[in-house]
Amino acid sequence: MLADTPSSVPPTDKAAVDQSVVDALAAARSITKNVRFAFLATIDEKGYPHSRMVDPNEPEADFALVRMGTNKLTRKVAHLAKRPQASLAYYDKEGIGYVQIVGDVVVDGSAHALQKAWKSEWMMFYRDPPTCPHHRPSHARAYHSRFMTCRTHH
Repeated sequence: MLADTPSSVPPTDKAAVDQSVVDALAAARSITKNVRFAFLATIDEKGYPHSRMVDPNEPEADFALVRMGTNKLTRKVAHLAKRPQASLAYYDKEGIGYVQIVGDVVVDGSAHALQKAWKSEWMMFYRDPPTCPHHRPSHARAYHSRFMTCRTHH
């Protein structure tokens, strides 16, 4: 099943389209919930793509927002400061599918953002979690999501 977000689905049989979107969102939710790591792709100052593994929080229900944490001293933060456009991809090896969320990433160092994004699993990376001066939560605001899954539901 390959499905784009509802705004990009051509209008045919509304009930069939609605069910297709519901099914795609359910499959995508299953993938993002069961896969711990995802790949964040950014673009450097010369226009070259860079991908790295990140540990994002679970996306919001409509996939419009995903929170993740990072060190403010990383290259990804420098890339995102110049070009916030990025892609976050989750791979589901069990079901041979993926979820891709494309949008703008904002690095936000506010106390509220720190609390919303913090995961206890990150304690080993930061001295004074979640107030470490190097930890910066970021969130991706999606403008487009693509879901593909071959998983069958029994």
